[in-house]
Amino acid sequence: MLGLLAIVGCGGGGDGGGDCDPIAATLVSRIEVTPGTPTLADGASLQLGAKAFSCDGSQITVPTFTWQSADATTVSVSTTGMTVGVKVGGPVAVTAAAQGKQGSAQVTVAPRAVASVRVEPATVNVAVGRTSTLVAKAFDAQGQELAGRTAVWSGGNDAIATVAASGAVTGVAVGGPVTITATIEGQSGTAQVTVVDAAVASVTVSPSTSTIAAGSTVQLSAVLKDDGGNVLTGRAVLWSASGGVASVSNTGLVTGLTPGGPVTIVATSEGRSGDAQVTVTPAPATRVAFLVQPGNTAAGANISPPVQVEIQNVLGGRVTTSSAPVTLSLAANPGSGTLSGTLTVAAVNGVATFSNLRINRPGAGYSLAAVSAGLTDATSNAFTITAGAPASLRWQVQPTNVVAGAEMAQVQVELLDALGNRATGTGATSQVTLSLGSNPGGATLNGPASVNAVAGLATFSGLRLNVAAGGYTLVAASATLPTVPSDPFDVTPGAPASVAFIVQPSSAVAGAAIPAFQVEVRDEFGNLVTNAATPVTVVLGNNPGGGTLGGTTTANTVDGVATFDAVTLDVVGDGYTVVARSGTLSTESAPFDVAPGPATQVGFATQPTNVNEGAAFSPEVAVEVRDALGNRATGFVGNVSLQLRSETGGGAGGGNSVVNGGSRPFVQGLAVFSGMTVSLSGFVPRNFTLRTQGSIAVIASNVFTVSAF
Repeated sequence: MLGLLAIVGCGGGGDGGGDCDPIAATLVSRIEVTPGTPTLADGASLQLGAKAFSCDGSQITVPTFTWQSADATTVSVSTTGMTVGVKVGGPVAVTAAAQGKQGSAQVTVAPRAVASVRVEPATVNVAVGRTSTLVAKAFDAQGQELAGRTAVWSGGNDAIATVAASGAVTGVAVGGPVTITATIEGQSGTAQVTVVDAAVASVTVSPSTSTIAAGSTVQLSAVLKDDGGNVLTGRAVLWSASGGVASVSNTGLVTGLTPGGPVTIVATSEGRSGDAQVTVTPAPATRVAFLVQPGNTAAGANISPPVQVEIQNVLGGRVTTSSAPVTLSLAANPGSGTLSGTLTVAAVNGVATFSNLRINRPGAGYSLAAVSAGLTDATSNAFTITAGAPASLRWQVQPTNVVAGAEMAQVQVELLDALGNRATGTGATSQVTLSLGSNPGGATLNGPASVNAVAGLATFSGLRLNVAAGGYTLVAASATLPTVPSDPFDVTPGAPASVAFIVQPSSAVAGAAIPAFQVEVRDEFGNLVTNAATPVTVVLGNNPGGGTLGGTTTANTVDGVATFDAVTLDVVGDGYTVVARSGTLSTESAPFDVAPGPATQVGFATQPTNVNEGAAFSPEVAVEVRDALGNRATGFVGNVSLQLRSETGGGAGGGNSVVNGGSRPFVQGLAVFSGMTVSLSGFVPRNFTLRTQGSIAVIASNVFTVSAF
């Protein structure tokens, strides 16, 4: 059956034939490959497609096609129909086969287009008469080099350089650069060619041998010649030295670095070299330099680490053979200090060591100067000298006179090191305490008496003393340091704040000076205001007798006390007081009495009034004894009698008489005539006065009338 089908399938010989029976229509009759005539660039790829058709012209699905290139060296094809242009050529038949049938495409491989051209080398020097070959390379748009492309060369200035078809450039005359161009398939690249003199064939360095000291120099020169022995000029020369004994500049100047050699100095130009031999001897000393710089140190202590100065040559190398003396001094002296210790030291193997240098005053920015005869001197780095630990105290600002209770002016105490510098390092914040030394007033020091020093200085504010006196001192103390007293100062009283009797007025005789009494003026703390004369005035306070103060009633204080020794009161009384005033201040004294003075006169305490004959006077007549100011002399002892005297003329018969009068004693200075009557003895009414009789002065009463009964 299968054989029959195969025969039938093949019998038609073409599509759509009359013998394309149903069985033949299921078999491949022809194969079509697309595209049919593609062109590939060299190295490019293209996917070919294949379709199978039956004898009736319908497309048949075939599981796989078999692909084959007629010339795989020109066009290759994969099992899937992917073709690749291997090299320029073709057309090459690429077939696809299935069920014994095949179809093909004619594939042509064309060259890739040139996108750019590069000439190598891009710059070149060529000597006159010499030749250098350039190479032109072509690249596609992807930057891939295209081999086998032919370049056309052209020159820019044949008078300087010419170029051959092969790219060989020949130098004609010195000059350039000249542009040489290579063109491939319409794209161009260039190179720059400079024509130079003939190539260097030999280099000679002179002088060929030299001896110099370290730090000194010698100028070498290089002579260049071509292969004809001609001297060449204007050529670059590269100089080099080996061994580290000497250095050489790009001009051939050789400098000795360290003793040694001989060292080879080489001059090279265009691949040719020549050399010279240089020997370096030790350099002489030219300067001093600080090898070990001074460090920060406390005042009076040895500067640490020990300072070292070395003797150097011009290159900065140590001259180990030198034993020159080196002397140090202060270059910068911000603290006005003194440099002490061994200041001149001989170098040992080129180094002078100073192990006991000291500076006695603190300061920031000290520096040392080092000198040695015949050598350039040097200055050290800056360093700081700090104060040492506290060793004593000193008053920086002394206390001054102050008013009692007022805040003292700020005082300050320094912490000093052993050299008298203010301590600013260790211990510079120690506590300092003040107390009273001399205390003439028995005062108490108030306020912050203990403070911590700041950078060695303790400042005290807000101190007060309330008791006025002269010659106070303060004592400063800190830990175990010796105490130190201040200069004396005074505490003066404040403004008057009160007055007080320190000696009270006492009992006095009317008209006589009251025994001396005193008033003091005090400040708010009870201190006598002794620093100024203050006026004090006394006036009557309690005035039981209605008296008047006389004498000196205003006095100025002396050392704070006003004394009153000439004040009088003219009226007797018990319980008098006086008030002392000073400005708005006042105080009242204790009570005192005023007694009468000595009896000097008498007077009628109660005058006689008109009376009828034989009737008793009413009120009763009284006589008193008085002192010079008219006060009743209560202490007087004695008697008094009265005598009747007519004041209007005489009359007939008898005389006037006083009935029941008699002598009466003074009791507390008063004699009262009780029951006293007058008898007229037949006289007509008359006017009378009474006159006293006794041991004191006589005084007449007022006139009165006696009427007949």
